[in-house]
Amino acid sequence: MKISRTFIGFCPTLEKDYQIVVDYTDARTNDNPYKYIQGLTKCMHQRLNGCPIESTCPIKAKAPNEIASSR
Repeated sequence: MKISRTFIGFCPTLEKDYQIVVDYTDARTNDNPYKYIQGLTKCMHQRLNGCPIESTCPIKAKAPNEIASSR
């Protein structure tokens, strides 16, 4: 199971606010039944045009490496 979260912030490549979607992958254990870890990042601009700062994206940097869910 995965959970998706949308993050919005300033994109220096586009010089405007933009949004990306980050998928979180199920990493639950008996000790932590609500843990999800960061997986794929979906940025439509990067997908269609490429991005020179993909690896240092400031919007992706705002996304936590793991989240908890009550699901």
